[in-house]
Amino acid sequence: MPEDVNITSRTAAPITVGDIDFYCESMKVSAVNLFYEQPTVSGGTVVSNEYTKASRLTFSGRICGDTRFETMADLNNMMKSVSDFSVSYMGIIIGGCRLQSFTFSDNGLDYAEISLTLVTYQDMTQEEKEEE
Repeated sequence: MPEDVNITSRTAAPITVGDIDFYCESMKVSAVNLFYEQPTVSGGTVVSNEYTKASRLTFSGRICGDTRFETMADLNNMMKSVSDFSVSYMGIIIGGCRLQSFTFSDNGLDYAEISLTLVTYQDMTQEEKEEE
């Protein structure tokens, strides 16, 4: 028996990365814990240590307007900066971010396509909701 399926789409969400605002069409987050395993004298295994590697966040979207090429330069400068920044996306604040890589594609349209990969060791928190 076939089921009804509703396929929906959402509009690109605004995102702020440092001082750069753009529209995010897709995002991906990945994180990994590393575990060190040691053998025991009885032939078993014990986890002797663990640590969490930096989370990686990739945001892809588009940036519009006459300042998009200035944004390309800003991203290039962010790559060389030792300062971290915060990201605000869909009600989540992600602090302590550093820019790991970016792509900027100008295809002759009135917007440019960008993709940013950020790393952070900090926790993600929800934005405080304003009381009405």
